[in-house]
Amino acid sequence: MQLTVRQPSASEDAKHYTTERLRGEYLIETVFAPDDAILTYSHFDRIIAGGVMPVSKSVELVGCKELASDTFLQRREMGVINIGGKGKIAVDGVEYDLKQYDGLYVGMGAKTLSFTSDDPADPAKFYKNMDCHGNTSAASIPVALNELAESGQLTPGRPLACIGFGGGLTWGGAIFQYKE
Repeated sequence: MQLTVRQPSASEDAKHYTTERLRGEYLIETVFAPDDAILTYSHFDRIIAGGVMPVSKSVELVGCKELASDTFLQRREMGVINIGGKGKIAVDGVEYDLKQYDGLYVGMGAKTLSFTSDDPADPAKFYKNMDCHGNTSAASIPVALNELAESGQLTPGRPLACIGFGGGLTWGGAIFQYKE
């Protein structure tokens, strides 16, 4: 797991940044790498964005010093969408199958997270955003969908299946067709 930490900058200072400096401070160029998690933790809005691309082995998200947590989701929740081939996400030992464009919400407090692909020749690509301000369980999947649409990673006309799980016994799902 590779976690890049970005510190906030003062808006008055950012007005004077060159294009190169702006890209260095804000652009996330690499989102996927084989058998790895590439994540960017921004202290601007305390969000973690990035991707996990398991090819030939399982990729786990774990707690670390930078997150000040023993487990990855000890202090945050996660919305994830698979934009690659078929794969699985295991949350605390429960396995969820995600086909292309399927989404999953994972609530704060999950202790173990691992990602696998069904076919190394067509690996899953799990795009994720994890937020740290308030309870965004109802918005995690729509926020991730919006980020994917704005970055051009969703194909118009494709059906999408999204399922979210919240606290207690709450859950919901929807199947719809993405339109630009």
